[in-house]
Amino acid sequence: MSEFGKLQAPTLHRGINWVGLYTLYVKECRRFINIAAQTLVAPAVINLLYFTVFSLALKTNATDPSAFEATRNFLAPGIIMMSIMQNAFASVTSAILISKIQGAFVDLLLSPITPFEMTAGFLLSGMTRGVLVGISCLLPLLFFVSVDNANWLVIFYFALMGSLWMANLGLLCGILAQKFDHMNAFTNFIVTPLIFLSGTFYSVQGLHPLLQKIAHADPFFFIINGFRHGFLGESDTDLHLTMLVILGINLVLALVSWLVIRSGYRLKS
Repeated sequence: MSEFGKLQAPTLHRGINWVGLYTLYVKECRRFINIAAQTLVAPAVINLLYFTVFSLALKTNATDPSAFEATRNFLAPGIIMMSIMQNAFASVTSAILISKIQGAFVDLLLSPITPFEMTAGFLLSGMTRGVLVGISCLLPLLFFVSVDNANWLVIFYFALMGSLWMANLGLLCGILAQKFDHMNAFTNFIVTPLIFLSGTFYSVQGLHPLLQKIAHADPFFFIINGFRHGFLGESDTDLHLTMLVILGINLVLALVSWLVIRSGYRLKS
């Protein structure tokens, strides 16, 4: 039999197919790195505009320079985390939805990777974009805020957990959505309001007790509050409890994401 007539047996992977997982991860990372001006630089510019506008508004009514400085230090972490979460969500949900609309997701289903590896690849790429956006947003703000008391381990932990949280939501949204209108509706009516009302721009301690309880029921509050604690050393809740709550939510969401991908719901048809 000629060389071209021989059939090669398919490669069987025992355990985790690290090559397949790495390939998917790199593919998704290259997708947003190739347009870094839009995916990494633009969020930093928007963040700086947010910070500038709020700072000018605060400075107009400020009478105590130290209080004005403290308010700016309080504002910066919330704005950074908002960008981290929004971009981690957008990275995964757009990747899945575009692949479904173009009919390219079937190629991924036919590849020799398991639902676990597929889930991990998408989530890790979303986390990577979230963290990179966080870094790009933090660097210009270092010229305006103080980070002398920053706990970088806490900051990195909540940046990862916030990115993973939104990557999970983005994965589920991308699977459930059938067109871009569905994705935009989820973003505009669920994600954005929950982020804005979770203490991104203000402390919930100044709210009415009833509104404080509502804010504490918002999972986004724990992410932003913990991230801000890393910069200021102050928190509206117990730091260790916050870390455990976010970790628990992420584990549950990751399990749900894996189960949905394994079921093939709205992916195989």
